[in-house]
Amino acid sequence: MHLNDLIEALENLKPYPGKVQLRVGLCIDPEKMIKNHIAILKTNSGNKVFQPYYDRLLELHNLLKK
Repeated sequence: MHLNDLIEALENLKPYPGKVQLRVGLCIDPEKMIKNHIAILKTNSGNKVFQPYYDRLLELHNLLKK
């Protein structure tokens, strides 16, 4: 999924729950995480070092979709 598509999909899942358990840890504030990760990914577009940020956003999206 392209980053812009993921951003749109996450917007459609509002309101976000209070906490979400990810594989790598507990996300206490999903909205803050989403904003932060999107800013990092946009600033570092195309840099594979930042792939984990995308992966966490995608995992969060898949968990919220359920």
